[in-house]
Amino acid sequence: MERDYNSFLHLWSDIRRSRARALSSAAEPPYSVSDSTGTGDALLPATRLRRHTPDRPAPAPQA
Repeated sequence: MERDYNSFLHLWSDIRRSRARALSSAAEPPYSVSDSTGTGDALLPATRLRRHTPDRPAPAPQA
């Protein structure tokens, strides 16, 4: 039982270490250069520009 617990702790520390390494080396999200939404969000990450909220509904489909 103690051996299982120790192997679990070892595995858990490896996961945390690799996750911390991945987070520290992750690139910043791309930033939008132009404000295509007309809402002044030009400096927000591009991922946020694609997110539609109740105060900014999804654009109507073009006919």
